[in-house]
Amino acid sequence: MADFRRQQAWVPYAAVFLLIEALVWGIVGLAWRYDRNDALDDARATTANLALAVERHVDSVFAQADQSLVQLRDLAAMQSGDALSNAYTQLSKTQPGLFLQLTVADASGRLSYSSLRETVPVSIAGTSAFDSHLKGDDVPYISRPQIEAGTGRLLIQMSRRLTDREGAFAGVASLSLNPGFFERFFSQLDLGHGGAVSIIGNDGFLRVRVIADRPTPAAAYQQQLLEQLYTGELPPFGTYRIDSPIDGEPRVGSWRRLHNFPMTVLVFLAEAEIQAQRLSNRLVLFYGGLALTGFIALCIFLIHRRAADQGLQVAAALRQEERWRFALDAVGDGVWDWNPQTREIFLSAGWKALLGYREQDVSNRPEEWEGRIHPEDRAKALADMADHLQGRTPVFRNEHRILCSDGSYRWILSRGIVVERDRQGQPVRVIGTGTDVTLAKSLETALLQRTVELEKAIRSLKENEAELRWLAEVDPLTGVANRRAFLARAEYDLARVRRYEGSLTVAMIDLDHFKSVNDTYGHDAGDMVLRAVADLCRTRLRSTDLFGRLGGEEFAALLIETNEDEARQVLEDLRKAIAGVVVTLSTGVTISVTASIGSVTMPPAEATVDELLKLADNALYQAKRSGRNRVVAAHPDRPAFEADHSAA
Repeated sequence: MADFRRQQAWVPYAAVFLLIEALVWGIVGLAWRYDRNDALDDARATTANLALAVERHVDSVFAQADQSLVQLRDLAAMQSGDALSNAYTQLSKTQPGLFLQLTVADASGRLSYSSLRETVPVSIAGTSAFDSHLKGDDVPYISRPQIEAGTGRLLIQMSRRLTDREGAFAGVASLSLNPGFFERFFSQLDLGHGGAVSIIGNDGFLRVRVIADRPTPAAAYQQQLLEQLYTGELPPFGTYRIDSPIDGEPRVGSWRRLHNFPMTVLVFLAEAEIQAQRLSNRLVLFYGGLALTGFIALCIFLIHRRAADQGLQVAAALRQEERWRFALDAVGDGVWDWNPQTREIFLSAGWKALLGYREQDVSNRPEEWEGRIHPEDRAKALADMADHLQGRTPVFRNEHRILCSDGSYRWILSRGIVVERDRQGQPVRVIGTGTDVTLAKSLETALLQRTVELEKAIRSLKENEAELRWLAEVDPLTGVANRRAFLARAEYDLARVRRYEGSLTVAMIDLDHFKSVNDTYGHDAGDMVLRAVADLCRTRLRSTDLFGRLGGEEFAALLIETNEDEARQVLEDLRKAIAGVVVTLSTGVTISVTASIGSVTMPPAEATVDELLKLADNALYQAKRSGRNRVVAAHPDRPAFEADHSAA
C-alpha cells in the first residue's frame, strides 16, 4: 500500500513535466520550422538580386553582339571580304572569347563568306534561322546551342537579315557566340556547389547553363524544359522551387526575362545547401531543448523529494499529538492551531524549527506570530486572515516574510481553515500549516531578473538588426545610399511623383578619367576623392532629393519636384562644385577631378526607374563623347536623341 501511495505521489509531477515538455518542444519545433522558412526566404531574396545582375549583364552582351552584327551586316552589303574580315577581327578584340565565327549566306542560302576558312559550298537554306529571315523579319534570331563540327564545342548562332538596295531579301549574316564566355561572369557568383545559372529561350530550350564542379550534359541542350515560365502569361520576374529536370536536384531560385531578347535568365541555389547552412542553428535549438528537459526534470525531482521529506516531518509531528489529527494530509514544515476568541495559538516544533528556534524560544501568545511578520507584509496577512474569519474567503492563504532566529527573513506560505464555530457562527478554532517557499521566491526573483536580461538582449538584437539594415542600405566607403537602397527609394519616389503629377529628374554622375587617379596615386587616394565628391553632393542637394553611389566612380541623383530648367541649373552648379574639389594627400600632392553628368526629366510617361537611368546614362555617354566635364540632358521624344542613342 505504501509503495502504491508513493507511486501515486509522482502522478501530478509527471503530468506537470509532460505538459512543460510539450510546450518546450512545441516551441523548438516552431522555431525549427521558422528557421527553415527563413532560410528559403533569404535564398529567394539572394537569387532575386543575382538574377537582376545576371539579366542586365546578359542583356548587355547580346545587345552589343546584335549591334555589332548590324554593323557587320551593313558592311557585308557594301565592302569586300578583306574589309569585312578586318572589321570582324577588330570586333573580336572588344570582347575576347565571345565571338567564334562570322558567316554570310546569299539569298539562296549558299555560304558566301566565313571568317574561319575559305568559302565552301555549304547551304543553310531550310534552317530555322534562314526561314525566319526569309519571311521578312528583320529582328535578331538566336538559335539553340549547336555542336561545331570538328571541335565538338557548343556555339550559339545570332543572325540578321541581309537586304539589297531595293529592300529585297539578299541573304543572312550570322555571328557564332561562345556560351562559355558567360561562365567568366557567372563563376564570380557565390552559388555553392549545387547552384546553377541558366539562360533559356522562350522556346523552352537551354542556351547557356553553368553549375559549379560539374559540366552540363550535351543532352540537356536538346531537352525542352517547362514553358510556362518563359511566356508572357507570368510576370517578367519571380521566384519558385523546382526539382531540376536535368539532374533532379531540388533548387530554389529566381527568373527574369530579358527586355530586348526572347530569353530568360534563371539563378538557382541548391535547397540542400541552403538548409545545411542553418544546421548549426537547429542543433543549438535541439541541444538547448534537451538541456532544458534535463533541467526541468531535475527541478521536478528535487521539488518532489523536498515535498516528500516535508510530508514525512508533518506526519511524524501529527502522530505525536492527538490535536493535529485534522492536519494529517497537510504538506508543510510547520503546523499552527489558533483560537481567535482566547487568542491562544499553538506553534508546532516543526514550525519553530523552520525559523531556527528551539521549542522553548517561542511561547503560545499570538504576538509570537504577528510580531515576527515583516512590517511590509503584516497588514496584508492580518487582512487576509480577517476575510477568512468573516467567511469572505473559503480558506486563508498568504505569503509573508517571518523573522528567523539569526535575524534574517524567510518566505512562509501560511494556509489555514476554520474547523469550528460557536452557535453564533463565530470561529473558535483555526488550523493551518506553514511552508518555506524561500527557494521558490528566489527562483521567481531569478526568473524575473532573467526576463529583464532577456529583454535587454532582445533590445540589443534589435539594435544589431538596425545596424545590419544600415549596412545593407548604405555604401560603406562614401556613406551615401548604395545601389540597392537607391533603386528601392527611387521606385517609391517615382510612384509618388506620378500619383501627384509632379516633376522629377534623374541624373547619372561619372568622374572623368578616374582610373588615372587610381593608377597614379593609388586606390586609397581614389577613395578619398570618392568620399570628398560624395560629401559635396550630399550637402549641396536638398534633403528631399535622393543621392547614391551605383558603383565605382558612378553616382546617381534623383531630384524631386525639379523640372528640366531647374535641374540643369542645379546639375551645372554641382558640376562646377565638383571641379572645385581639391583633395590633399599626406604627401602634400593635391588631386582635382571633373565630372560628366547626364540627366532626364519626367516624362517619358510610364518609364520605370531602370529606363530613366538608362536614358540618363545615354545622356552621360553623350557628355563623355562631347569632351567630358559637362551636363547633357536627354530628350527621348526628339528624333535627334534617338539617332544619338542608336549610335551609342
